[in-house]
Amino acid sequence: MANLILSFLLLVNVLTLGVILLAIFKLRAIKDQVKAFITPVSPDSPSEFAKLTDSISIVFSRAMAAQVKTTLMGIQSGQVRAQKAVEGDIAEGIAESTPIGAALTSIPAVRKALRRNPGLIDIAMRVLSGGIPGQGKTGDNGSKEQARFKL
Repeated sequence: MANLILSFLLLVNVLTLGVILLAIFKLRAIKDQVKAFITPVSPDSPSEFAKLTDSISIVFSRAMAAQVKTTLMGIQSGQVRAQKAVEGDIAEGIAESTPIGAALTSIPAVRKALRRNPGLIDIAMRVLSGGIPGQGKTGDNGSKEQARFKL
């Protein structure tokens, strides 16, 4: 019976040693694969690791550039909207301070158009005061004032 136990322990030790050797060979193979992945094949070409990190950095940089572009365009859009709102308020205030202000309050479409495009206030004042659009007042030198449009 003692021989049987000793034989069993010897077999377990041999199997353990085999598993340890197999693990060592597997780790060496993994180390060789990692080394081949990191080191370049030739001095002129980059390694696979360098190609991978380059691809990852390109993806991240494109995402960051798109985010920065979106942010800056949003800021610019907000500034333009604010400027147009101020110009619309000024045009509305100028129109209301003239004698035709009452007419503008009774015609909401004209008021809305002036709010969107303050450059049309000269034309609106001329039309509402009885002038003909497109024919400006003649100045001292005989030239006609041109209607100013802001696109």
